[in-house]
Amino acid sequence: MLTLVKRLFATRGRAEPAEEAFLAAEAPSEPQAPVSVPPREQRSQDPILLFLVDLLDEMDALPESSSEGREELALVRSRIEDRLLLLDAEMIRDSTWNPERQRAVAVSGEVSADGTHVIGSSRASGLCVEGRVVRKQEVTLEPS
Repeated sequence: MLTLVKRLFATRGRAEPAEEAFLAAEAPSEPQAPVSVPPREQRSQDPILLFLVDLLDEMDALPESSSEGREELALVRSRIEDRLLLLDAEMIRDSTWNPERQRAVAVSGEVSADGTHVIGSSRASGLCVEGRVVRKQEVTLEPS
C-alpha cells in the first residue's frame, strides 16, 4: 500500500507510462468498428480502481478519535479522487435503491406490502468506469 501511495504522489498529475500507452493506443490510424467490450487496457485498470475505491471506504471507516495524520489522509484522499476523475471512474454511493447500480446483500425486517425498500446501510462502494458498472454498491435494505 505504501508503494501505491508513493506512486500517487510521484506522478503529480503527469501521465504514467501505462496511461501514455493507453492514450497513444486511443488514437487509431484507421477507423475501426465500434466494439461492445472495453479494450484490454481499460479492463486491466479495473482491479487497481477497485483497490482505490476500497481504500477510500477503509479511510471513511476510520474512527474520528484517530486525528493523527488527518491532513495526510485528506491529501491521499484528494489524490485518489483526482485519479478516479482522470480515468473517468465514478464511485457508486447512491442513497436511493437502484438495482442496476446496487446489490442487496441483506434485507432486514419483513418485506413491505408494496415491495418498496430504502437503503439501511452501505457495505461497500461500487465502481462505474466510463458508464460501465464494474462493481455494484453493496447495501442492506430495510422496508420503507
